[in-house]
Amino acid sequence: MDKSLALHLARRCLPHFETKGVGKVVEIESAKPRNLLPVWTGMGSVDEVQVTGKGESASFVVKSVGSHKKIDDELALVDHMSYYNEATFYEQDLSERICAAGALCPKPLLVDRTEDGDLTICMTKLPGRGFSRSPEQTHLALQWLARLHALYWGKADEAVKSGVSDRACFWDFTRRQIELRRMPQDVLRWAAKGIDERLQADKMQTMCHGDPKGANIMYDEEQGISFYDFQWFGKAPPSKDLAYFFGVAAHGLSKEENERELLKFYHTELSKLLEAWQI
Repeated sequence: MDKSLALHLARRCLPHFETKGVGKVVEIESAKPRNLLPVWTGMGSVDEVQVTGKGESASFVVKSVGSHKKIDDELALVDHMSYYNEATFYEQDLSERICAAGALCPKPLLVDRTEDGDLTICMTKLPGRGFSRSPEQTHLALQWLARLHALYWGKADEAVKSGVSDRACFWDFTRRQIELRRMPQDVLRWAAKGIDERLQADKMQTMCHGDPKGANIMYDEEQGISFYDFQWFGKAPPSKDLAYFFGVAAHGLSKEENERELLKFYHTELSKLLEAWQI
């Protein structure tokens, strides 16, 4: 991202800085972009924009994504379309509601869609550093997931009406058909369709993050755990988030009793929230 674009976006986002907790910059004097990483499909980038003005400073994050019309690879297209789901997530009040429920995540400053399919999502920057998979942070992440799941417990269809996906998770059966065809002819491949049908029929539906891996989690000593990257956000039973989190991010799952302990911890947290919120 060049400086002129960073300044243009900063000026458009400025009216929301104070209300979204970015900072109290009144008049922008300069905006300096810093590249953080490319987007998953390689067509775009994630940048931090540092803004200064009259002695005050602030920063926010910009996710720039190229149009899906430029992709001719089937697998890349499946992944790339998730950015449009994330744009819809930030166009609604979903992140505001999630934050209000005590599960910190980025808040939108600006969402732009061009007729050609290019996306620009400006959002607040999360505090802290990367997730470390420690016992403490694992429990905090499970509390975050419990808050998200409790918030939409029995209300997933209302959220889906806003336009976000009715099928959460990166590893959703309908999206990963290419990977399924590449799998060996074993029991898991044969059972995949039946497992998916059982998950869809589960009565305990909510809204799931969909990609709760360590790379999408931040930790701050004061504000605790926060999640970002809501590309695969959508409706599903909470077991989808839990299975993925346990598989790639949770601490100490080398022993079966540890998994039982974490499941018990999550269930206790979820139950307390459902009772407190009278759900």
